Amino acid sequence: MTCQTFQLEVFHQRSPFRFRIRHSHGNRSGNDGLVIRISSSRPGHEDGRIFGVGEALPRIYVTGETVESSIAQCSSLFAGLAVPVMTLATTQDCSREIIIEKLIEAWFSASSRNILAVWSAFDVALFDWLSKVLNIAPDQLLSEMQSRLSLQCGGASGPTGGLAWSLEKNPRRRATIPMIKPWLAAMLTFGFRVFGFEHFKVKVGDSRSARRVRAVVFFMGKASDLTLDANKGYTSVAAHRFLAQAFLLSPSLAARLIAFEDPVAPGDAPTLAEFSRTSEVPIMADEALSGHQSFDEFARNPEVGIWNIRIGKCGGITGSLAASVQARRAGARVIVGALVGEDRALTASARLLCAHVCGEWMENSFSNLLLKRSVFRLISGNSPRSVRRGLGLDLDEGVLRSQMISYKIMRCERLANM
Repeated sequence: MTCQTFQLEVFHQRSPFRFRIRHSHGNRSGNDGLVIRISSSRPGHEDGRIFGVGEALPRIYVTGETVESSIAQCSSLFAGLAVPVMTLATTQDCSREIIIEKLIEAWFSASSRNILAVWSAFDVALFDWLSKVLNIAPDQLLSEMQSRLSLQCGGASGPTGGLAWSLEKNPRRRATIPMIKPWLAAMLTFGFRVFGFEHFKVKVGDSRSARRVRAVVFFMGKASDLTLDANKGYTSVAAHRFLAQAFLLSPSLAARLIAFEDPVAPGDAPTLAEFSRTSEVPIMADEALSGHQSFDEFARNPEVGIWNIRIGKCGGITGSLAASVQARRAGARVIVGALVGEDRALTASARLLCAHVCGEWMENSFSNLLLKRSVFRLISGNSPRSVRRGLGLDLDEGVLRSQMISYKIMRCERLANM
């Protein structure tokens, strides 16, 4: 017998932006977020540990969580939800099926407690760590997770649970036009087109929104389409008034518009479904789409025909995969979204998920453009699919120290068989 340790490190960091961004919830010049690193000792190998990394961007207007509340949850989440998964994964002869079931169980627990932003960091780190410990490629681990989730959602057994998903599809990239002056929106749209972007999301909610949409439509190209995103910033009356003005200024908008994302508060399924019926505009769910209860609710409201699934608010890879399963069963289309200012851990996870579930579009977080410096460094390649195990990321200790506000560490020990 030997003693094995599981370790959690939590870094509260403030990541500055290169420029200020604005949407209906306010202005930001940087992110307050969490970076976590979990690790395990290897019995009989005193000189090495196996690591997994993740990140969280708690935002009170998205999941109701704050950085402070998330930090307070970390110790209990590690001991109560993460360590049981890690213990099973390092137990001799424990099947991967049982380990995956425990990971899914942990996500359901976090979902029931409405702490999915902070759990997203744990889930991504556990996925990264499990791929290494179990010596399994990320794609294969996702397939096995999907099979278990499909069964839990009442689907057929098998590697895809009866869903026609493929790893070969190349989703279109979705560029975001922020709440900026119309002439700047025109220039940014033209630049995105030069770099091959075919789908645009335009932030709306201020007095210049209709003119901003007109500028984007003019420069986006005939082969492109777009969505509008109000971040729940309108009342129903104001949203209808905006649409009328936008269609008047841009007659071709009707043929280009894929969906109106979160047009009205509170953004829940019945509210969005009702707005879809009265406006006759396709609706996309985003901010209210988080835990398993919201997935069930949106599945019962087919008028909301597009789901914007974000790793950072759905509880990591596990929760986002569960959302994708529910969306496909409800006949909804899937976008794999991004949180503004997210770093490489969430982006790498989103790329992996989007390729696996055949997302029709993938948002680009533009972290290289927006963030002054990343706290993650690439181990190999630019994608988790180009590495053999894990997400292909490690922490850049120098950058992390320069951005760090606080740090905490926790260890759990157990006796392990050699």
